[in-house]
Amino acid sequence: MASAYGVHPNQIYAGKKQLLDGATSVFEGGGAAAEDRASAAQVDVLSRQIGQLKVENDLYEGLGVKQDAVLLCAAMTAAL
Repeated sequence: MASAYGVHPNQIYAGKKQLLDGATSVFEGGGAAAEDRASAAQVDVLSRQIGQLKVENDLYEGLGVKQDAVLLCAAMTAAL
């Protein structure tokens, strides 16, 4: 099989092992619910970050801060 598809035999073995280890979770149904909760939590975190950035942008625009100064501040904060 490996020579037919031009891959290393270890890749075939690893793929088969992954399939056999994870195949039961497809039919259990618990995996999808856990993924949905994780996805919802990530959406919540990202929504909060977007809201915070919108507030900061509005604040900077209201203060008349130039965009270059905001980018410099963000770069310095990210470097920490």
